[in-house]
Amino acid sequence: MLTFSGQVLACKSVKLKNSRTIDVVNREISLLSTLSGCRNVVQWYDDTSLSRLDGTIHLRMAYYTDGDLNSAIKKKAASGSASPFA
Repeated sequence: MLTFSGQVLACKSVKLKNSRTIDVVNREISLLSTLSGCRNVVQWYDDTSLSRLDGTIHLRMAYYTDGDLNSAIKKKAASGSASPFA
């Protein structure tokens, strides 16, 4: 289990296969950094690591028990909620 100051974190790992993947990851990091503190965006911790052995970058983010956004929407819809964001 990955923790930071007592909070459970999720770790997103991306294999950096080519320059396009590197650009996408850099844009995601930039976006998450810019949106840091927004209540509707997963919180990202300015803490990344790069595995030189296999070229994988690891991003640490807040962990949510509902999983990803798609899972949360499906769970709300299955419960009969009129809006998945209510």
